[in-house]
Amino acid sequence: MKKGCKSLALMSLMIFCNQAISQDEIFVSGFEAVPELFLDASPEFISPGESSTITWSVIDADSCNKSGAWSGIATAGTGIYNEVVMPISLPSTYSMQCSNLFGNSPIRTVVIGEEVNMPPLLTFVANPTTIVSGQTVTLNWNTTNATDCTASSIPANPSWSGARPTVGTFGLSGLNKTTTFTMTCTNDFGSVMKSVTVNVNGSTNCDSNQPPFGTSAFTGLTTFGDAMGSEFGNFTNDTAVYSQPVNFYSALSFMTPPNILTGRLNFVPPPANYSSASSTSVSISECPGDFNPDSTSNCAISFGMSGTFRWSTNQSSNPQVYCILEPTKSYFLNIIHAPLQDLSNSSCNDINGCGLLFNQTAD
Repeated sequence: MKKGCKSLALMSLMIFCNQAISQDEIFVSGFEAVPELFLDASPEFISPGESSTITWSVIDADSCNKSGAWSGIATAGTGIYNEVVMPISLPSTYSMQCSNLFGNSPIRTVVIGEEVNMPPLLTFVANPTTIVSGQTVTLNWNTTNATDCTASSIPANPSWSGARPTVGTFGLSGLNKTTTFTMTCTNDFGSVMKSVTVNVNGSTNCDSNQPPFGTSAFTGLTTFGDAMGSEFGNFTNDTAVYSQPVNFYSALSFMTPPNILTGRLNFVPPPANYSSASSTSVSISECPGDFNPDSTSNCAISFGMSGTFRWSTNQSSNPQVYCILEPTKSYFLNIIHAPLQDLSNSSCNDINGCGLLFNQTAD
């Protein structure tokens, strides 16, 4: 190399001469990238004998090598590639590493596991499990891998029946008899059922106060507040209006207010877009669907197109006029389209049901 030459160290190193550039040139860089590699499996969980697709995306790779549950050379370069695999055993681990002139990528790994075909898991609790008649109880449930859940109870409670979400909380008011609540949840691989019993101290035995033969409880509305929009004894301008199917009865649960009140339920013909029944029977009882309550007062009436049901929490009120109720106690307002003397013979002639329209006022 001639005198007078000098070297300059920068990002790249080159050798210069005063008169000419040397034929030798040295290039050094710290920015040349090793390959980038990403690995994925879909699905990650399979049953024995099933396959999964492994996908790898790679950038600037001269070569890629497989290891673990597979082996050999994988497609390199720059792109997205895939391969279908059928593991011999589960779980199986699949790894890959890619290389180029400047080094190796990290080793990427995916694990294909076994899909466990198990029925769902369910927790189902009530709080509290012992109450006094009329107290509220809360049911809580949670599931794992459930697709559908169904509620039921013994004796049947219209508020706890039918389809339920797979996770939830539900409050039951007006419970007046010991009840076993059940939740059944399912998936493609089986079902699980859990039950909890809520004991009601001082509960009413409704075995002898059954609903009319051949009738069923209407589950579209199950509480007085849902039907009216306000609680029993709260005299507002709210009105209950809905259609009740043929041979069904409403059993609207409620709790009487703590203070002394006298009120009335005013039934009138429903709006023109509802069919009318020729007769309607109404009762207030501690039992759902009971139109013959064990009461010495006037707690069951029947009327034609219009009628008035009077009630009082004043124990001194005239029992020939009023249905005498105890303050802060749970009851059901029972309504059916049929006369009291023939409750199994519906007075609604529309197969789609007949309308109800009523409000509550002070008496």
